[in-house]
Amino acid sequence: MVDLANPYRMAAPQGRVVEERRDEGCRYMDPISHKYTNAPFPSRGPDRVCFVVAIEKARAHTLGFVHNPSHSSLPRGGRALS
Repeated sequence: MVDLANPYRMAAPQGRVVEERRDEGCRYMDPISHKYTNAPFPSRGPDRVCFVVAIEKARAHTLGFVHNPSHSSLPRGGRALS
């Protein structure tokens, strides 16, 4: 998982699947999607499933970079050098 405000901050949970839930109508995914994107979950269909994971271990890490989205690393003209 990545922090949207700082993509250099992340978490890596690990665990095992303890339950598989059918989610054809996105009743599990829609509330999460609305919370973060203000829109319904886009990937819908009759084969939709959600996995319930029992977290056994988790790690958080922040890389030593500064997130500055207004600063562009591309050279003038907007093309990367090859």
